[in-house]
Amino acid sequence: MAEMNLNDLNSHVDGLMVVYKGDIVDLAHAIGAARIGHHYGWRVLRLIISQVSYRKYQKILGLDFKESLPEFTIYTEKSAGYQLVMKLNNFWDVVCGKAKIDRKEKTRVV
Repeated sequence: MAEMNLNDLNSHVDGLMVVYKGDIVDLAHAIGAARIGHHYGWRVLRLIISQVSYRKYQKILGLDFKESLPEFTIYTEKSAGYQLVMKLNNFWDVVCGKAKIDRKEKTRVV
C-alpha cells in the first residue's frame, strides 16, 4: 500500500467503521494514532505509543503505518520527544527500549 493522503485515510476509516466489530475505545485510539501519524509522521507515532499499541492499531485499521503514513512531515520537528531522540542520534535504540531518555530533560520546542 502506498502512502495515503488525508482523504484516503478518512475513506479507509469510514469503510472500516461500517464493518468493525470490537471495542470502540480501541478503534477510537487507533483512528487517533493514524491521524497523529498522518500529521507528524510514523516516526513520531512510533515514539509516543508503545510497540504493543502500535501493532494493535495497525491490525485494527488494516494498515502498515510505515507504508501508509509519511515518515516525516512539516510537523515532525515540532515533537519534543523526536527532537531529543535526534539529538541523541539513536531513534531505533529508544524505540526498542535499548536506550532510555531522562524524562526530566527539557527540550525547547521551536
